[in-house]
Amino acid sequence: MTSSTQAASLNATSSALTSYQSNQVMVSKPMMVSLIAMSILIVIGNGLVCIAFIYNRRLRSITNHFVVSLAVSDLLVGAILVPFYINNSDDVHIVPPMIIFNLVASLANICGCTYDRYIAIECPLRYKSILTKRRIAFILTIVWITPVLLAPIPKIWELEGRKLGFTKSSLILATRIYIGIITFGILLACILLASVYINLFRVARRHMSAMQYLQKFQNKENGKKDSMKSNAGGKRRFSVRFLVKEIRATKLFAVVGLTFILCWLPLVYINLADVLKLTGMYTPAFQIIALYTIFGNSIINPMIYAFFQKTFRLTVRGWFECMTSKCSTLRGRDQSRNKTRKNQYSGFELVFKEENGVSDKDGPDISKPNDIQQRSGSVGTESKV
Repeated sequence: MTSSTQAASLNATSSALTSYQSNQVMVSKPMMVSLIAMSILIVIGNGLVCIAFIYNRRLRSITNHFVVSLAVSDLLVGAILVPFYINNSDDVHIVPPMIIFNLVASLANICGCTYDRYIAIECPLRYKSILTKRRIAFILTIVWITPVLLAPIPKIWELEGRKLGFTKSSLILATRIYIGIITFGILLACILLASVYINLFRVARRHMSAMQYLQKFQNKENGKKDSMKSNAGGKRRFSVRFLVKEIRATKLFAVVGLTFILCWLPLVYINLADVLKLTGMYTPAFQIIALYTIFGNSIINPMIYAFFQKTFRLTVRGWFECMTSKCSTLRGRDQSRNKTRKNQYSGFELVFKEENGVSDKDGPDISKPNDIQQRSGSVGTESKV
């Protein structure tokens, strides 16, 4: 009995970043029902994010590549980690590496998002030239290789250590060092992320103030041609719209990063207490709370995307309309309904045109319904001729 207890203690200790496993937190029936519900919500929410990215071309921006990568990481939590934990909550060989994988993958994706925001705010004119498709693919590859390499390290140490004849105490010490490195690395990354976002908001505010000052200065100038004024005004409006859009995207990732820190902080606290051998610093109830918060993080992220990205929200709303009784009427809408729908998406079509370098001269200004009617009337006249 004593030997089995020691073996279980060794396995629990060798499971990095899952200290709640040390006390064998078993899944009760109410807990099982809640975890199943969380798993379903995670899969639905993050699945909608991935499908919307594929379905709606307006969502296929550079920034949203990192959003989808993070959504895939969260999707794996609901599709694999939570169901496996429900059935194998006492398995200290598989569950800990899976949790490490999710933790590192989420943090790496958030770092990728932060790099995207840094380039967009600090170097807006070189944004598209720096973040090319090849470079995005390289960044995402690094993001996913990192958790694959880090997650199985404790188990590899344990297996190789036993083959080489290391004692249990040396294996436990090595695992504690690994836990300490990972934990302090996470804390350092969170501090760096917070400082980067604070600096980005300062730079964005400085850019916005400079643009507003330039606009006021240009409005006071006299003696220039009207065409030059209109062109300058168009460039200023484009710059302001671009900056506002980038600031909004930066706010989105700042909220995602803050949510990540708050949701994973309980587990980081537990591991710090274990590494420093501070017994009695947390209760089993706190361990369960830490488990729910790391799973809840994958539920909250899609809600954040929906709050900050109206295009995503409208896309999902359209799907729900199609799944209801309105599906049969979508293809048979009259012209007035189509115009109303087009005006509803007007702001986002303008953003799409800006991102792809399309000039307003290439089509009607959808923010002005009169322009749409005039263009449609002219097209009808030409077709009759």
